[in-house]
Amino acid sequence: MHTTENHQAATFICSDESTWDRSMFLGGSDIGAILGLSPYRSAVDVWLEKTQRVHSQADNLVLRFGKFAEDFVAQEYERATGLRTHIDQSPLVHEQHHYLMGHVDRWVIDSASTQTPIRILECKTTHPQQAHLWGEPGTDQVPMAYFVQCAWYMMLADAPSCDIAVLIGNNDFRIYTLHQDNDLKELLLETAIHFWHDHVIADIAPPPKSEEDCRQLYRQSSVSQSIEAPEMIIRDLRLYQDLQRVMQTLGEADTLTYQGRTIATWKAPKPSIKTNYKQLEQEHPDWLTPYQSTQENSRRLLIKDLP
Repeated sequence: MHTTENHQAATFICSDESTWDRSMFLGGSDIGAILGLSPYRSAVDVWLEKTQRVHSQADNLVLRFGKFAEDFVAQEYERATGLRTHIDQSPLVHEQHHYLMGHVDRWVIDSASTQTPIRILECKTTHPQQAHLWGEPGTDQVPMAYFVQCAWYMMLADAPSCDIAVLIGNNDFRIYTLHQDNDLKELLLETAIHFWHDHVIADIAPPPKSEEDCRQLYRQSSVSQSIEAPEMIIRDLRLYQDLQRVMQTLGEADTLTYQGRTIATWKAPKPSIKTNYKQLEQEHPDWLTPYQSTQENSRRLLIKDLP
């Protein structure tokens, strides 16, 4: 681990946040994950990236489309508000903690005669199925991951407000306005500093919050290593075994409801076509050999009989 607090801001000046070495700083998309507010990443994901155990997935179709659509969303914002926007390629860097950084999409400009920014503009696109996550236009009712991302940028820039322009599908354009909140500002700063020093610098993973976090952290097991289960784990395993009662209750039904709400389903997946590779290998072993390779399998958790 070679990350330090004294990285210089000039190291990161570039035209696109996706080209930065993301292991060297905490950015606007990281803070929501650290707080457990991101539907796509967790604090463990951020830690794995910052400690260079995994590489950032900064280039995928969704991110590329979002970047491509940014100009269009900004143009619609200008059309709807009569305001001008400006792109500044310089990153925002906290004056005391240089590992706290951000890169805003646009600055909203005061007038045609000046380049003085009056607020931040973030441009978003989302699927129509996510429309319910957005409140009434003009309010600050936006998905929490975006809310704290904008609060992060306002903290770094000491900006009073931030607009979010979002295109939902291809025909629903909305604008939301967020204002700087001092209490939230302090929470973000405290959380980020704690995460950086106590987890990234110390090289200690944050506590896992999901099964996927556990899979990411504990990809391999030590051969023939065993530990004694504490009573708490025995209780958890017994609760796990109670799933059999749920299955018995469902019987041949596929949906379990409670007070009009679905609380469990037990359904077979859609039929799929499978190749009998074992038979193929027996009858035509030379066909498969050129295409075979050895790969590591992920760990499986198997629950045995309890005492």
